[in-house]
Amino acid sequence: MNTRRTRRRGILGGLLTGVVLMVSHSARAQKAPDLPHLAATYVRGFIEQLSNVVAQEDFEFRKPAQTVRSELLLVRYPGSRRQFLAFRDVALVNGKPRPGRSERMSDLFEQGFEDAQERALQIAADSAPHVPTLLNPLYAIALLQTAYQTRFRFGEKNGGKEWPRTVKGLTFVETAKPTLLQSGPFANQNVPTRGTAWIESATGRVLQTELEVRDGRTVTTLVTRFAPDKRLGVMVPVEMRTEKPDATARYSNFRRFDVKTEERLKAPLAQEVGTAGGK
Repeated sequence: MNTRRTRRRGILGGLLTGVVLMVSHSARAQKAPDLPHLAATYVRGFIEQLSNVVAQEDFEFRKPAQTVRSELLLVRYPGSRRQFLAFRDVALVNGKPRPGRSERMSDLFEQGFEDAQERALQIAADSAPHVPTLLNPLYAIALLQTAYQTRFRFGEKNGGKEWPRTVKGLTFVETAKPTLLQSGPFANQNVPTRGTAWIESATGRVLQTELEVRDGRTVTTLVTRFAPDKRLGVMVPVEMRTEKPDATARYSNFRRFDVKTEERLKAPLAQEVGTAGGK
């Protein structure tokens, strides 16, 4: 994984990887092909359905060998009805609890969200030493949102032998500059993204995504597989395979929580999540 600093552009601090998850009902700036429009419509509902959901994330890194267990949350952006923040809270590293985790997360959530973007960056920075912020199962699907589609060139191909004929591959290549992600000592070097989403042509459901992020000579690849969750009744990420760094993440125990109006989580969640510190 390239160690050069990578920053987000504009109000991109909300999502761990550099793009904001949002629900947009505005008209598109230009008419997009049918499959991108179908995907954007699906993603809008997907984000709404996954709001206020927490999941267990189990990472297994191969070089160097390390296991990391986290809680991954998707919560509504404070003060907004259409933007969401993703938070990763690392709980265990190689099976050992992180010292002071409960107090640290309690402070982050209970002090309020006077500066929501800065608060998100604090949480991301707290987990980044253990799991690079780029490794997010929702990154690729977030790029299919209407608000980002004008930044990409789209194409369509057959899904491949492993998929039914009704599944199509939607390819996307970032063409706009500056790119959404920037790196380098002055955070002014473009980090372009490209990928493929496997989509049911009849429903728009995204079954799998593949994303390539090129930072200089380093290309990080993320492949995320989605499947229905019986308890929530929605599609969720179930596995993510990554290269550079080489790792596999699995997602389980999806459950919903409630957030009080003052942006504090209700007490029952703190008991349910255990050491999540009121997450």
